[in-house]
Amino acid sequence: MRKYFTIAKLKTQVELSHRANVFAYIGGNMLDFFVQVIIWTAIFSSVDIVGGYTKPEMITYVVVGWIFMYLSTNYGYEEYIKKDIHEGKLSGYLIKPVNYLSYISFHSIGRLLFAFSVILAQALFFIVFFRQTLIFSLSPAGFAMFILMFIFSYAIKFSLAIIIGFISFWAADINGLYFALNILNRFLSGAFFPIAFLPPLFAKISYFFPFIYTYFLPIQFYLGKNSLTEGMLIIAGQLAWIVALYLIIKFIWKRGLMKFEGTGI
Repeated sequence: MRKYFTIAKLKTQVELSHRANVFAYIGGNMLDFFVQVIIWTAIFSSVDIVGGYTKPEMITYVVVGWIFMYLSTNYGYEEYIKKDIHEGKLSGYLIKPVNYLSYISFHSIGRLLFAFSVILAQALFFIVFFRQTLIFSLSPAGFAMFILMFIFSYAIKFSLAIIIGFISFWAADINGLYFALNILNRFLSGAFFPIAFLPPLFAKISYFFPFIYTYFLPIQFYLGKNSLTEGMLIIAGQLAWIVALYLIIKFIWKRGLMKFEGTGI
């Protein structure tokens, strides 16, 4: 286990030496955030409630949702896995005394740690700036559950990234698939706007995908629109998706290795 923690530590040190890339990425994320705040502020300038949300609830949805989303992002590990496969680097990992899935998992944690600290600093700024509007309603038990939802949300997103990355065993380019899944993710997760704003049919469809468990449902819980019991059901749903995605990953990994070893890509 120590070797995997060493991998995470080394990756954090690498990220510290490439700070400009992370800051540029985060700068784009901040622009995305302020655009949403400006749009919703303009909408609420003429109405008090939109789709069952008051202005404080919607601003909280955007602020907490932004923090939740970017703290749980996987930072493009689909591309990282693709390069390992197409450039033949995977062969080196297969002969080493490490499990590749464990390796990239701890590698991602190391990459996340630096971004995590930067985003937390941004989050503190947003919380102070919007402190008069934000809703703080979670009990200690509710806050602990919310943190657990964040951890499981990261696990779901990273599992999806691994699955897309493993498609590289058969596909020369996964960028189109990654882009399409990212748009679908933001739409069905509630990142663009709350799922409650969708037509009933699309809202029901969203519950058949894991995306809703990575944004909308946790933020609904934070806003107090779900009880602790309902929060436990959200966590159970996240766990179910993590198990299902893990089984899919193992299946694709075994099939992919047969392709990899058979063709020598």
